[in-house]
Amino acid sequence: MADENKNKPSESGGAGSNLADKFIPGVSEGKPGRGRPPKNPAPKGPDKSEIIAELFTPEQFISISTLPFDLAQAATAWDGWELDEKEERLLATSASATAREFLKGASFDPKWVILSMFALNLGKLIASRAIAYKTYKRDMAKPDDRKAS
Repeated sequence: MADENKNKPSESGGAGSNLADKFIPGVSEGKPGRGRPPKNPAPKGPDKSEIIAELFTPEQFISISTLPFDLAQAATAWDGWELDEKEERLLATSASATAREFLKGASFDPKWVILSMFALNLGKLIASRAIAYKTYKRDMAKPDDRKAS
């Protein structure tokens, strides 16, 4: 009988008490700790499906999906690369649907997706302006062809 009670915690916390109770107070009472979930867990943030629904709207993908056209326009200074609203909406809608499908059921951390989208948008703005500035400087260095005629 003494061997059966050897691993059980005693009321007094004496020699027969659980070793974990000596070093981690409250473990035997179900308090959060090694392997025990808290009785009242902290509220969770939105789940991934809510984040996907909010983040992967077509409006969020307009800038990303038009990136190649905006960069080409900046590089060539040709207005033919400019997309109209209907074309932008078509690209953004299909891009957001693609992203939703690829991430559906996938194990991912939303913060990295959000960071990636921000980095793409920021990179687009910087690159398009840098290219446009280079084109501007190149054009300013050329003699004015209109005066020659």
